[in-house]
Parts: sequence; structure tokens; C-alpha cells
Amino acid sequence: MYKETSYKMNKLVKNVVFAALVTSTIGLAGPAFAISSADECKSAVEEVTRELLKANVNNDDLGKIDTALVAADAACGSGDFGGAEAELQKARTMISAAAPK
Repeated sequence: MYKETSYKMNKLVKNVVFAALVTSTIGLAGPAFAISSADECKSAVEEVTRELLKANVNNDDLGKIDTALVAADAACGSGDFGGAEAELQKARTMISAAAPK
């Protein structure tokens, strides 16, 4: 009885550890937003736009960031949520780099 229970517990622990590793790996490689609808997508674009306005970046960087946001909005309209997520992540990275420290 003890061996059987111990074997099942070891197997359970291994499965949980494996699931945690897989989940964390997918989380690191996966999209930042996990957008699944057009409304969600538009909200994400608005959120990043608010981040841009709060960041007070200079005009030289503003054009590139705005281009990424326009591309994300267009991707939302066409249903390309993965493309929108990529553009939004690119915009966030540029905002972080351009924001005054």
C-alpha cells in the first residue's frame, strides 16, 4: 500500500512540475495580452495609447510609436489579434525606451 501511494505521489509531483515548466515557458514566449476579440483588441490599443500619453515621450520618438499603434489598430480591425499583440508589445518597448528617466 505504501509503495503504491508513494509511486502515485511521485508521479503526481513530476506531472505538476512538468506542467509548471511548460506553462512558464509558454508564458515567456507567448503574447503579452492574449487578445481574443475585437473589443478586447481595441481596449488594449487604447490602454497602450494612454501609457504613451502618460510617458511624455519626445516628438522624435512619437512618430515610430504612433506607427506601431496604428498598425495594431488596423490588425484589430482585420481580426489579426496576434499581429496586434506584437505591434502593441513593440509600442510598449519603444515607450519604455523613449520615456524620460
